[in-house]
Amino acid sequence: MTGIVFRLLVILTAFAVGAWAQERVVDDNGKFVEWKWPEVKLNAEEHKLLAGRSDTPKMAIDYYLALPAKYFRNVENSVERRVTFIERETLSDQYLHAEYWIPSVDAGGFRVTIRLFDNEDGEPLIAVRHGGGNKRLLENDKAKPGELIWVTLGRPNFYRFREGKWVPVDGGILPGVTIEQVLDRYRNHYKAHLKQPTQTKYIALGYELPRTGTTVRVTGRENFMNPLKKYVWATFAFDGKKFVPRPAIEGHASIEFSKSRYQFTVAEAAAGIAIEYTVAVSEELSGILPIPGGSAGMGITLAQPDGTPEKPGRLVPFETLTGNGQRYGMFDTGLPPPREERAIVLKSGIQRYTFKWDGRNWNGGSDTSRPKGDSFPPGDYVLNVSCAGLAVTEDGTVRFRVENEVVVKLVE
Repeated sequence: MTGIVFRLLVILTAFAVGAWAQERVVDDNGKFVEWKWPEVKLNAEEHKLLAGRSDTPKMAIDYYLALPAKYFRNVENSVERRVTFIERETLSDQYLHAEYWIPSVDAGGFRVTIRLFDNEDGEPLIAVRHGGGNKRLLENDKAKPGELIWVTLGRPNFYRFREGKWVPVDGGILPGVTIEQVLDRYRNHYKAHLKQPTQTKYIALGYELPRTGTTVRVTGRENFMNPLKKYVWATFAFDGKKFVPRPAIEGHASIEFSKSRYQFTVAEAAAGIAIEYTVAVSEELSGILPIPGGSAGMGITLAQPDGTPEKPGRLVPFETLTGNGQRYGMFDTGLPPPREERAIVLKSGIQRYTFKWDGRNWNGGSDTSRPKGDSFPPGDYVLNVSCAGLAVTEDGTVRFRVENEVVVKLVE
């Protein structure tokens, strides 16, 4: 049918952006030409986000809307369309995640995370992590059954934004992960791959930009490990100039929730809710100390062993739920009993915990059995779980902190 362009209508229902339709345009021979997008229709919240943007970028959304078109590949990327891609629950002044994938085989899409880090010179360091930033550290086409066939690493790009232009920052600001480090861990520490002697192995690593704080983790998914988990390979913290390596424990301990977001009614919270999570240590770690001189709510989050092999040292979490002027956590539990502060060995393994809460404000009972406060009103809150202590390293004793957080939404 000469001169006629065939169109295939594709319908997408996306949780973040509602129902859209793209038309797949092909030529007379059925060859793909382009995707045709419908008119953008913004809701009230999206109009508000656009109206609040600053001419001089200040917040994560301002920089996101100013990103070069290359980050969006074959997705329409007008500022009006871009704002519909934002995952609202991630949005803050310093952080934003957005993504969209056209619902057709190999149609493509994009994924972008932006995080602003406070630089000591007052000019923000802008980190941009995108779906196309993966590099092959290893590609072994001649791998035999059971051998490692490839290793990839996804790194963020770093920029300054000056006079409307994106100025790249030297990649050396963030230490890399070498193939030698990966192979050492794979050969000398991992044992799971030995259980599948004929399975072709791969490792996909990536730098995770944090929603809060200054710590960037390198996490990995390995097809020979639990496919539902990400394993921490390295940890770096921003010191105002550059990212510096953190103690090994921050790369080998992690806290994971069973869901990415929780929602309860105010009545359910008042009746008591429970959120399960795990604290995992992937390798045995020595030279671990508690922080001296505090109570359980002030940073002593490391349990001491009693000297028997059956009860080795373990990380004990500290839980806080905060937001909208509300706060719950065992910040004050009174004077702690004396204890010996000596270096211990953390054994590898997974500990399971449950955060229990009755919907009310509380800082802990202290020594006076302090009563609980008012109930939290409806709104979004952040449950933060952390384990802190001291680690003995070649450079001396340094503090460590392993943490994770999740949004808890209360509704009427």
